Amino acid sequence: FPTRRSSDLYDDPAWFQRNRRLARDFKIWSAMQQDDLSVEEAAERFSVTVRTIFRIMRRCRDAAVIDQEELAVFAAD
Repeated sequence: FPTRRSSDLYDDPAWFQRNRRLARDFKIWSAMQQDDLSVEEAAERFSVTVRTIFRIMRRCRDAAVIDQEELAVFAAD
């Protein structure tokens, strides 16, 4: 996971958005695992569609090698 300078955020806003989305996805995925939520329950809790939950699950599986702690800086509370 490459380290970026703050000026890079302006040079590559897609990079920032992608990592911010992934941070949100890991937050939802973690909640699903901790609370043993079904896809439907997670969709309702996080106000997204069932299809979005499936996309989140796919992105999290595909990005499992990324350090979630490094993504924490992108997570919006």
